[in-house]
Amino acid sequence: MSTESRESRESREFIPLLEQRHIVIDLETLDTSTDAVVLSIGYAWGTHKGYAASQVNLETASQLLRGRVAGEDTLTWWSKQPKETQALAVENLEITGVALAKVASFIEKITEKCGGSNAVSIWGNSPSFDLAILASLFKQYGVEVPWKYYQEKDLRTLGAAAGISFKEWQKQRLPDETTVVIPHYAKHDAIEEIEFVFYCLKRLEMEDSDDNTKSATSYTG
Repeated sequence: MSTESRESRESREFIPLLEQRHIVIDLETLDTSTDAVVLSIGYAWGTHKGYAASQVNLETASQLLRGRVAGEDTLTWWSKQPKETQALAVENLEITGVALAKVASFIEKITEKCGGSNAVSIWGNSPSFDLAILASLFKQYGVEVPWKYYQEKDLRTLGAAAGISFKEWQKQRLPDETTVVIPHYAKHDAIEEIEFVFYCLKRLEMEDSDDNTKSATSYTG
């Protein structure tokens, strides 16, 4: 049985997604397995009214010593990426344990400020990659995972519900002329992904509003 009591589950107030605070996490790693070496943690946070983003780059030596994986295929893939992308993943390296504690503390502070975990959604693309790998890294370094299982959300599922994939949205979006998006730069990826979250939520809200209008006008009493 879960350590979370039935009472605490039932006492959580339901908050609609559009009214929540959202945190999107994007990782750059050296493998696709859950125990992959993590190069960068990009995270964006906010609401549909506005957001901000940041990134931390991690040293990899201690991760390799703890048995985390750097796959040959992924290393080869990274070697073929633009020099700018590679450089952004290794600048201002931080000690992994220290960086993880900082990220966890940041998420915890947002959660506390919003009134609890039911008011904050944690997104991954998909959670079985970004969130699972990061949770594994937190645990390996003795840092408590700063979110609950029920906060985890999937960008792919959200896109499917809204009728548009992330790649389709990327093709049709019209970014500001001053916007420069660097692929596989975790911070920029997180920014795009949180914009996608808000686009989908607004789209679903409009569809729901249209359905309610149709139902109201078709009702004959």
